[in-house]
Amino acid sequence: AMQLFLARTRLTGIQTEVDDLTRVLTAAAAVIPVFGFPGWEYPTLHEVLIVPDAWQLETRPDQEVQSLQGTLLGSVQRFQTSQYMRLSRAALVQGFTDPEDRRNVGVHEFAHLVDEADGEIDGVPGAGLPPALRPAWAAVMQRELTAIRAGHSDIDPYAGTNEAEFFAVVNEYFFERPEKLKEHHPELHDLLSQALHQHPEQTLTAHGNHLDPRQWLRQLRAKKKVLGRNSPCPCGSGKKYKECHLAQAA
Repeated sequence: AMQLFLARTRLTGIQTEVDDLTRVLTAAAAVIPVFGFPGWEYPTLHEVLIVPDAWQLETRPDQEVQSLQGTLLGSVQRFQTSQYMRLSRAALVQGFTDPEDRRNVGVHEFAHLVDEADGEIDGVPGAGLPPALRPAWAAVMQRELTAIRAGHSDIDPYAGTNEAEFFAVVNEYFFERPEKLKEHHPELHDLLSQALHQHPEQTLTAHGNHLDPRQWLRQLRAKKKVLGRNSPCPCGSGKKYKECHLAQAA
């Protein structure tokens, strides 16, 4: 799945190099939210722009500053019928350096594209959430937003910005600390599992630790060959690649 993403998506460095690590981490961030959807593509994503660090969003003097404006680590913007994602390389790497801080800008930005798959970035993952569960999702989301805005939640306060940012932020939480999300927010965890067709806490238990894409990169470099169908899967499961993650992505 990561190899397919890299084959289909242009990554361009702006005043920074797009090295192997950047490519692997970007692809991992793209695949993580949609691993439960075999064959998922980002059809409108034209290019991912990699910048060195955070940047300031430009505003006009007569423009009211909105809550989403200021210092940014990632963004998704549309131009005509295509979308462009911009990611801070420093933030992208940091997101995978600490797998338990519930912060991953790459996963966050790709979660916005998952949100938009039903036609609108509105915090409702309509592409994967069964229609019968959408009222429950809306109720849980509003309840959690109320708690966040009142300062009574362990979810990152940025999630309180609006419904779209709520969905992106809880994706970070869901994939980095699924067991903690399940403990503190069981209904939210259950709905995310159904919407994304994933149970990351089971994946982490099965593999003994968090899946670190940099481990994949190190193994591939050490072997100095392209990952083949009969190669050991880089996830560490002990299975052949074709019987593990390749089979899941097929």
